[in-house]
Amino acid sequence: GPTAAGHIHCCAPVGANAIVAVPFLGLPASASGTYMNTVDLTLASTYNSAFITASGGTVADAEASLIAGLNTGNTYANLHTAEFPGGEIRGQIATTPEPSTFLLLGTGLVGVAETLRRRVKASL
Repeated sequence: GPTAAGHIHCCAPVGANAIVAVPFLGLPASASGTYMNTVDLTLASTYNSAFITASGGTVADAEASLIAGLNTGNTYANLHTAEFPGGEIRGQIATTPEPSTFLLLGTGLVGVAETLRRRVKASL
């Protein structure tokens, strides 16, 4: 059925319930389609006020809690409908580093290895 609400919950392991951290604003009520939104994690208006309080009382605390939850797989999205007010669709949110992160890490490690190799060679 049409969506009544949706949000990101944080921070609990798979199968456990957590507090609403970030509500989905402007969520279409249609039963199908696409939803895309960008949020600024430095703004209090991004978060559910109870999440800010539960995270330590500041927006910075809420941001740190949400990022930690995302990085550990302890966040999930939940969509509610009139037929299923407790949530019709629920899914864990998993984060993966972008490929360029691995490229930068690998390049840095190669650079460190080459520097060490040259130092060892020079000392012989």
